[in-house]
Amino acid sequence: MRTTALLLGAAVSAACAGPAPLTVEERVDALVTQRVQSTGPGCAVGIGRAGEVLYAQGYGIANLDHQVAITPDTVFDVGSVTK
Repeated sequence: MRTTALLLGAAVSAACAGPAPLTVEERVDALVTQRVQSTGPGCAVGIGRAGEVLYAQGYGIANLDHQVAITPDTVFDVGSVTK
């Protein structure tokens, strides 16, 4: 009986503490995945500070014909090629 009470007490304490706060990576991922479908056109996200990459992630598809996923290393053509 004592073991049951200790386990129940630990479960109640954990429930009262609430969920751990989200990391920056988890917050960015949640924000982007709300707006970008994994099966459609997407984007690459990079966050840096003082020359250091803090977060890099690709979302969606870079080439819909060949179903190539976007990664942090995906090269996007810009300028007159994208018109």
